[in-house]
Amino acid sequence: MDEQYKHRVERQFCSFCIKVLKNEARNILKEYARNRTREKSFSCLTNAETELLSVNDTYFQGNHVFSILNEYISVTDDILARALEQLTDDKRNIILLFYFLGLTDSEIGRQTNTLRQTVSYRRSKTLAELKNILEKEGYEWSE
Repeated sequence: MDEQYKHRVERQFCSFCIKVLKNEARNILKEYARNRTREKSFSCLTNAETELLSVNDTYFQGNHVFSILNEYISVTDDILARALEQLTDDKRNIILLFYFLGLTDSEIGRQTNTLRQTVSYRRSKTLAELKNILEKEGYEWSE
């Protein structure tokens, strides 16, 4: 191939690349100008406009969260949560572990270093105590 021909092709390619880049830059500038007319900065928004764009998460809002053995248990019923709060920590833990986490008496005993029979006895006594507290609070039983 002739050296002069190579040089001409390189110049044509270079000219083509320059045109493409200029056109792309022009398109980007037009897009920026178009966006400036349609977009608004967050700092320029009114409170009403900000409210329309915002989202308020309601996860666990109104829930009572109990922590036991590195687990978090969420109770949505206010009356039940208040009744559970009236129990001592040991009694509340047995109820939460059994009824909310589904552990057996043996598993609860291993977790709390207590005999299975003791856990069973405390659970039944605490359940009766919890029932009395709930009845005083006006909790309705649906049997």
